[in-house]
Amino acid sequence: MPAHAFDAPKAMRALTAAGMQEPMAEAVATKSDIETIDRRLETVNGRLDVLKTEISSVKWALGFIAAMALLMAGRMFGAY
Repeated sequence: MPAHAFDAPKAMRALTAAGMQEPMAEAVATKSDIETIDRRLETVNGRLDVLKTEISSVKWALGFIAAMALLMAGRMFGAY
């Protein structure tokens, strides 16, 4: 993520100072805000997908460990 957020009011002032009409400057600044947020959400979604995969792997590993512990306990206490 960028170190700083997009400053829409500053962008609007720069655009109007360059001669763009205020309604158009506001639309351009807002579009930039939305694009920035959209990129950040895509990044977050990608990270969530990675976390879901890691959690699934941990569940499988814990299940395997629990099954092995039960088998070992059965062996130790004569169930087999």
